[in-house]
Amino acid sequence: MIQYIRYCKVCQKAFDYGEDDVCAECKKKMACKMKKEKKVEIILWDWLKHGVFKGETILEVYFNNKKNLAKWKSFTVNGQSKEIPDLVIKYINQFTKSIEYIAVEVKDASKNVNVFNGVKILTKYYKNYYLNKTKYFIDDVEVKISLFILATQYSKQGRLLEGENIVSNNSGNLKDDWINKNVPRLEYRRTKDFWRSALIPHFAGFRKENNIKKSSGLGILISDLLFKFDLNELEKQNGMIGKPIIQCINFNETKNRWGQNLIRL
Repeated sequence: MIQYIRYCKVCQKAFDYGEDDVCAECKKKMACKMKKEKKVEIILWDWLKHGVFKGETILEVYFNNKKNLAKWKSFTVNGQSKEIPDLVIKYINQFTKSIEYIAVEVKDASKNVNVFNGVKILTKYYKNYYLNKTKYFIDDVEVKISLFILATQYSKQGRLLEGENIVSNNSGNLKDDWINKNVPRLEYRRTKDFWRSALIPHFAGFRKENNIKKSSGLGILISDLLFKFDLNELEKQNGMIGKPIIQCINFNETKNRWGQNLIRL
């Protein structure tokens, strides 16, 4: 009898021929990872929608399918690409007073590599949306995405990764939350590195490569803890929860240019 061998598309190891192109070991790992990310989705949903720290402008949070729980609301995508992020937030923009939608890629930050792989929010979801390859729908009605953001279970603590140190940018007036319009006084070190050294330059390069004059914004979900407490308080009370805010780059209609911004939800 001829024994057919194929190679797993994940680990590249040979395994016995079957209908799938992923070996049993990798399928088990992938299932475990999916379960962890689903738990993070629920943590974020609960934070954004309920309790004393919920977003004051948030109207609804949608999951990317109806398999989580039938009673939870969901969104779908359609088009040339069916790649789909994890959540969509419906909220009221405090500046324009209009209803807008935010696409959220959720990552389990128990491993740092999961977060740094989150750059795919730009290379996959944002790109497909900008190129009109993916459309978003809620209750069969198309919605426009104003922002694409990355979030983890630590977003409610003002950071993206586990076990981060706080760094203080020591120039300027110590009473100010921001050193200038782009740089907060206090930041978590690795979240800062990911945002400023990975996402921002990738986004700038993407806009230049595609000659983007105006489009959706890109950002990360954190909380307002860094703007409510000083360095000593934050270090002593590690694990506190704040209200959701988005650190992002978006297009400023008034100034007709791209810039960094802080959006309170």
